[in-house]
Order: sequence, then structure tokens, then C-alpha cells
Amino acid sequence: MNDWQSLEVITSLVQARSLRRRVADVAAEIALTEEHVAATLDRLAATRPRDAEQLRAKARAAREFAAIERDRAADYGWPASAEPEPGW
Repeated sequence: MNDWQSLEVITSLVQARSLRRRVADVAAEIALTEEHVAATLDRLAATRPRDAEQLRAKARAAREFAAIERDRAADYGWPASAEPEPGW
């Protein structure tokens, strides 16, 4: 592998790391938003007894989706142990 190819590999690794971090960040933001949506739906359920069952079901669905997104954020996160080794 020549120097140019090595630089391309390093550049690709840096870009991949950056993209993974961004996916993790966006997934975490989505999870937080879904938790806020769920809390809002719960508050609405408390004030709208006729719609409470449906609103609570939607709140549960939002929390389930938040959990999926938190898992995605963890899957795409870059813990220190996942750093590329020197010389890569």
C-alpha cells in the first residue's frame, strides 16, 4: 500500500467515525424527543378522561420507540475501547 492509499484509508476511517458519532447523536436526540412526547401525552391523558386510554397507548409507543433509539445510539457510539489502534 502506498502513501496515497494509506491516506485514503485513514480519511475513510475518520469519515466513518464521524458519521457513526452523528448517527449516535441523532438517535439520542430522537429518544429524548420521544420521551418528551410521551410525557406530554401522559399529561393530556390526565386531563382528558374520554381519550385517556388512547393517549396512554400512544405514550407507551413513544417510550418504546425512545428505547429503540437509545439502543441505536449505543450501537453507533464510539467508546474509547473502539478507537482505531495506532498505525492503522
